[in-house]
Amino acid sequence: MHQTPTSIILAIKAYRDHAREVKGVENPNIIVPITAHAAFDKGADLLDIQIKHVPVDPVTQRVNLKKMKAMINSSTCMLLGSAPQFPHGSIDDIEGIAELGLQYDIPVHVDACLGGFLIPFMKDAGYPLKPFDFSVPGVTR
Repeated sequence: MHQTPTSIILAIKAYRDHAREVKGVENPNIIVPITAHAAFDKGADLLDIQIKHVPVDPVTQRVNLKKMKAMINSSTCMLLGSAPQFPHGSIDDIEGIAELGLQYDIPVHVDACLGGFLIPFMKDAGYPLKPFDFSVPGVTR
């Protein structure tokens, strides 16, 4: 039996609670790429939060930022990017997602579960990557 990562559910809960308690949002929603880990769907369901799924570019398999931006509303409490997403191994444009987060005052969560222990060392291995971590303004802790 597969267990849902508790850390994802707790992250969603933190964003939901922040939206309710700090911003006064009664019915928050989260916006995630269709390639996001299934635990985001499960967490949204368990916590009674609407989840919006953004399509990805058919060539790069990265989240479509224009479509993500179009889904944002005053109840959005979290934007998500994956580094990498597990269906294809693509890393979403975290800097682009973070710019949306800053523009609309929405926290950005990066799911780096699968890549978290490898991609920090890619530059040293000769494969430089765009920033994806807390060094990106807008990515939250």
